[in-house]
Amino acid sequence: MALLLAAVACVDPGDNTPADTTTTATTSAASGDSSTGSTDATAPLDSTGGDSTGASGSTAVPDCSEPAPAKSVAIQLATPTGNLHGTWTTPEGCDPFPTVLFHVGSGPTDRDGNSVGAPGTNDGHLQLAEELQDRGIASVRYDKRGVAESADALGPVREVVVDTYVDDLRGFVDLMLEQPDAFGPITILGHSEGAVFATLVAGAAAPGEIDGLLLVAGPGRNLADVLRTQLEQNIGDPDLLVTALAVIDQLEMGNTVEMVPADLLSLFHPSVQPYLISLFAVDPAASLSQVEVSTGIIAGTDDIQVPPSEADVLQAAKPDATIHVIEGMTHTLKDVGQGQDAAYFDPAVPLADGLVDAVIEHVAMAR
Repeated sequence: MALLLAAVACVDPGDNTPADTTTTATTSAASGDSSTGSTDATAPLDSTGGDSTGASGSTAVPDCSEPAPAKSVAIQLATPTGNLHGTWTTPEGCDPFPTVLFHVGSGPTDRDGNSVGAPGTNDGHLQLAEELQDRGIASVRYDKRGVAESADALGPVREVVVDTYVDDLRGFVDLMLEQPDAFGPITILGHSEGAVFATLVAGAAAPGEIDGLLLVAGPGRNLADVLRTQLEQNIGDPDLLVTALAVIDQLEMGNTVEMVPADLLSLFHPSVQPYLISLFAVDPAASLSQVEVSTGIIAGTDDIQVPPSEADVLQAAKPDATIHVIEGMTHTLKDVGQGQDAAYFDPAVPLADGLVDAVIEHVAMAR
């Protein structure tokens, strides 16, 4: 059964901790790749220096007499419910570099593109970041709340909605804007469900804050319709399918459903229904039509979760967007040559040929 698009990072119905209503955003960094589990933050990034205008790319010419080596360092964002942990990867040379800010897809997906608890890893996002590093582009990837190193930041599950993830992504944008000497022009890359959040952030950004938007395997239709299609393709029990579709209908109308069959709890647990209600209220194509920054759309011919037809819906909403349909690319960004299972669970499977070039092409357009 294919992994489903609409899922929630973590279900913890026993967590009733009241949410802190304050909002803060801070950052820190330390040597070492935080994807290895390092949580030290002993060398704070200087948020006081550089261009005080907050522009996403400083116009000052850096002193590059002593280029720094390529590196991956820990970066974190403080939120009311806990810190979000990530990795800032930079190429050899002098800051600021054009920077791609990643947002992963649905469910318990970590910064590297791996689903927590899955039988294997694919490292798709990690490998893309490394390829970009080799080509002179920096990146920021982070574990979303409730996942991996950011697990403790989840907060009460029933209070997690689309705006929660949008605010987190916006928080990283603000963190980067505050340090123009460290971060160059910003392109947000949203993958799968993350493309929805990336679009909403880009659409609400002030001119000059975000330089580009990349939607990779992003849905064009309403997420309720995408989920209906996925369930129709993957649920073999007709009665269970009828029940699942009925739950979606209720959630789409803004109603919660307390009695959910055990076989559907991983998707529709009552604690995550407020999130699904908020997600189903978003029209990705309509949201994209409000985006003014340079936009790229990337789809894979062998994506079994979000087919290339979704990219056509997105491009129809924003005709000036560039579109790349990558031959042989699966949902995990990997090549299909060794099969879908390998693409999801074997990190040795390479990225699909053409993906890296498509990303680099768009980052160059956004600069």
